[in-house]
Amino acid sequence: MQHIRCERCGAALIQGGGIYVCPGCGAKYAAENACRVADEMARLLDEQKQERVANLRQQLWVEFNEEFYDRAEISRLAKGILNILPDDFFAQFCDLATGKDMHRLNAFLYAADVRAQSMYIWDMLPFLLRPLREETLTAVNDLLSRAREAELDRERFNKYNERLAAEAQKLDAGVYDVTLPRDVFLAYSSADMATVGELAEALEAQKISCFVAVRNLQHGAIQNYEEQLHRAMDHCRTVVFVSSKNSRSRTCDVLKRELPYLQERDLLAAPQYRGNYAKMPAEYKKPRLEYLLEEHTGTAADAVVEEFFAGCEYCYDAKTAAQRILKMLSQSRAPAVKYCLSCGAENPKKTKFCMECGGHEFADTYEEYEQAQRAKAEAAAREAEAVRRAEEEKKRAETERRRAEEEKQRIAAEKKRAEEEKKKAEEEAAALRAELERLKKAEQEAAAKPAEQPAPAPNATPASKPKPAPAETPAPKSAPEASPLSDFEIKDGVLIKYKGKGGEVVIPNSVKSIGDNAFENCRDLTSIAIPNSVKSIGWGAFYDCTRLTSITIPNSVTSIGNSAFCGCTGLTSITIPNSVTSIGCRAFEACSRLTSITIPNSVTKIENSVFDGCTGLTSITIPNSVVSIGEWAFANCTGLTSITIPNSVTSIENSAFLGCSGLTSITIPNSVTSIKGNAFASCLGLISITIPNSVTVIGSGAFWNCKDLTSIIIPDSVKKIGESAIVGIYTKVYCRRKKPLIWPKGWDKSLKGKIIWDK
Repeated sequence: MQHIRCERCGAALIQGGGIYVCPGCGAKYAAENACRVADEMARLLDEQKQERVANLRQQLWVEFNEEFYDRAEISRLAKGILNILPDDFFAQFCDLATGKDMHRLNAFLYAADVRAQSMYIWDMLPFLLRPLREETLTAVNDLLSRAREAELDRERFNKYNERLAAEAQKLDAGVYDVTLPRDVFLAYSSADMATVGELAEALEAQKISCFVAVRNLQHGAIQNYEEQLHRAMDHCRTVVFVSSKNSRSRTCDVLKRELPYLQERDLLAAPQYRGNYAKMPAEYKKPRLEYLLEEHTGTAADAVVEEFFAGCEYCYDAKTAAQRILKMLSQSRAPAVKYCLSCGAENPKKTKFCMECGGHEFADTYEEYEQAQRAKAEAAAREAEAVRRAEEEKKRAETERRRAEEEKQRIAAEKKRAEEEKKKAEEEAAALRAELERLKKAEQEAAAKPAEQPAPAPNATPASKPKPAPAETPAPKSAPEASPLSDFEIKDGVLIKYKGKGGEVVIPNSVKSIGDNAFENCRDLTSIAIPNSVKSIGWGAFYDCTRLTSITIPNSVTSIGNSAFCGCTGLTSITIPNSVTSIGCRAFEACSRLTSITIPNSVTKIENSVFDGCTGLTSITIPNSVVSIGEWAFANCTGLTSITIPNSVTSIENSAFLGCSGLTSITIPNSVTSIKGNAFASCLGLISITIPNSVTVIGSGAFWNCKDLTSIIIPDSVKKIGESAIVGIYTKVYCRRKKPLIWPKGWDKSLKGKIIWDK
């Protein structure tokens, strides 16, 4: 008979009434749900594979819930399930949670459907919290918040929410920081853990800080456990060994790796005693004390312990131990170790130069080294901030100067226009007066003609009375209708200046080029039609035409000059034809309402400040013809959310995307070899970024002030990183190269505390 299995732990379900109960994990299934799961497994797998998956799940569930679990074993079992069921949710979680790639684990947690996977959520959370890792803190908090919103289990939410807060406080307090200096390192057998806890409480009540592996490190829940344990021993002033029959057994970790490592560190200070460690003077040894729980004789490890604790006193209770340790701490001096100010490496032999990086300046304590690093980082941040402010002030001053010049030109243009209109009105008035004088004179001449005729003879009866001839009155002269050409000043096919009143304007077919500043400050211009005869648009041609909303550029145009449409705040969209091969600097700067633009394949370089300040721009496609993105090209485009850079681009120049606060993702291709200074500075929305293997240089301040940037991956190809290149609050720098003996030349030393080297 084929069993109905639990999809969480793989145990065979037991039917009771209308439900199925799992004896392994306690999960309960409605009858229809249990049958549905069984039918789905039968559809996917044959009976042999179903049995294999069930066995793997049972083993995984047992190992997953062990107090001291084995990361490698959990990963092996999870991979075994995934080889058969690639979409198994719980196996995917176990594989990622025991691996090294925290970025993938966080992405998995963010994508988890808490309602659909409610069966596993309350098992995942305690696993993630023992202990909580700084790299997963945000993702775990998000997972717990979504569990609350889904109203899965209010009581469990409160329980894990309190535990999360406690674990976060431990992170802040440095409980899991193995480099934090402490007074006592407690060495013990796991069988004596209860006594060790009591001893730690007694010592810490006397303000003696302790390092207890199961509390501060948690074997199995952290990568490179043994290396981290060694670092913890190095940063403790005193060693206390909780001695019992359990601790002196052959399998005790204290005797296998902790005491031998401490002996090795002591011998480094006095290699002449390598053959007789027991006779080594106390000043060469780390202070130590044996806390005796019970009498023991004849154990296999007695000789090792006696040699290590030669000349030390025994303590039989916590009070005596605390007093003895206080005395030792007051008498013992700090280890004679200095720390390189360049890389933080220890220098116990006080050599003139650091063995790691060759530096020649040292701090007496690690705290002094960290303080110096913080001071350097703060100084670098202040310097970068000063540079940024200076650049902003310079840009602001330039903007003010440009506006003042524009206002001056506008006033001069209005004055000139007023003078021209006044002159034209005077000419029209003079012409009208002359015409009235001429008409008046003609009427007078006509009225005088009948009086000059001879009078008729007396008593003469004329055959007919002649009528006086009417005076010749010319037709009134009407004002000539203005020709469209009168709105333009054209010379040799170049439109020098537009003189019309704005509105909808059609440029004559005789124009071959729109000259520099031709329509500058034409703020009544609403639309413009450019004929196919035009081949180029000059510098500042439509500068500050604030009411211009639409424009058609024909296929005949090959170049658009510098600042051609700068300040056209009413422009919402524009299509650049494929005939255009050159777009000048600042061509569309400050076009704040411009939402979209299709850059043609004919353009090879996006010049400096072309789209600077286009805050409404959201959709940009950069063609494969572009090889370089110039300085400030997309700076301050706050509406830009994502952009894909084509494989043709080889360099991203200074401040190219500076201040793009809405930018959340960007794809940098393998063709890019250099990312210049401030290229992505103050991109507040960026979360993560991967630098391709083609990049060799990252300029100063390239990712400065990217406050939400949590991770950045730097390839082995990068040879130089400028000062303050990566300054963010939560940023972790993952370097795809092994930690070098000497700090790479040209790398910013402020990255020291951020880099996670590839092991």
